[in-house]
Amino acid sequence: ARSNDISGSIAALGAADLSHGWRAAAAARLRSGSGSAPAPLDGGGPTANQFSLSVAGVLIGAGLLGLPYAMGQSGWGGLLIIVAATLATCTTAKQLIWSFDTVNERWALSGEGRPVRSYDELATAVGGPLAGAAVRLLLVVECFGAMVSFIVLHISSWPVVLAGLLPSDSKVLVAVALCLAVAPTTLLRPAHLSVFAPVGLFASLVLFSAALVTPLVEEGSPVEEGSPCPALGDGGGTAAMRHDVFNPQGLGVSVGVVLFCFAGHSTFPDLYQQMPASERAHFSSAFDRGFAIAGVAYLLFAAAGYSSFGSCSAGAVTFNLMHANSAVGRAAAVSVLVSTFTIIPIQFYVVYRILSEIQFYSRRASPD
Repeated sequence: ARSNDISGSIAALGAADLSHGWRAAAAARLRSGSGSAPAPLDGGGPTANQFSLSVAGVLIGAGLLGLPYAMGQSGWGGLLIIVAATLATCTTAKQLIWSFDTVNERWALSGEGRPVRSYDELATAVGGPLAGAAVRLLLVVECFGAMVSFIVLHISSWPVVLAGLLPSDSKVLVAVALCLAVAPTTLLRPAHLSVFAPVGLFASLVLFSAALVTPLVEEGSPVEEGSPCPALGDGGGTAAMRHDVFNPQGLGVSVGVVLFCFAGHSTFPDLYQQMPASERAHFSSAFDRGFAIAGVAYLLFAAAGYSSFGSCSAGAVTFNLMHANSAVGRAAAVSVLVSTFTIIPIQFYVVYRILSEIQFYSRRASPD
């Protein structure tokens, strides 16, 4: 079925006059890694299972904190939004990789151009140099912005989590310590970053457990139906506790928060290119598993958080958890910080790759 998909894509690109034998030969070159970007030697990159964990680890991050709030805006109908977003983003992620294979197969057959390995190279192959430059700019802004957001999250959160253990004005100290901790991880290639995936997933599991345990061990949590929401320091505290089946007025906010949870497409091509040649044939099922893990985690966490805190869910559920139980809330906050820490080097690699390629081609274009 996969070969038929590739053959059909080639036909759409105007290669219908090529024989099936040539198509099969090109497809074989792609599967072996010789017809596309160089693949790591077998054993030198992540397996399909490790790739699945990396995909899930990239997806399950800080966005998890806002899912109960998204449910608070749209009601229980928000679960359908999560299901739809999981299916849609998984499909588009695989279609983008299939686009890579199609363009690379055309290159393998014609020998014209160069193989593509990333979104910006795909944009260049399809839309020309201007399109490639635009996508490079967007990728750098997206990934660099994500790194900055995670770093700011750490700098503002650790003094609160470790209150009493750190000086009152410790943001500079936290910033220096964070940079020293992140620096060694930025030297790793995506082929080796898969080791962080289980750590990030375990951290998310701790956060999930905290959301489940808090209502069971704390009196007054969850808030009774119809009671005023507590002040949590996030600007809320005036609405009444309720659980809606569906609230169309909050649909826009809910969709936006849910889709943010699935951000991470920009890192998938770089992760895919690090897969050994023998594992690339399984990337579609690996994507399915990774998105399934993320989707199930999102559904369970959103349902548990909304069941406990309803319309009183804060923009970040850690506010609810710390209000209910300081110790559990701090454990949840630490898990989020650990999870985001494992994503920073993956985002950094995309920025580093693009800037390195720009420098490389600038040197080639400049006169000796």
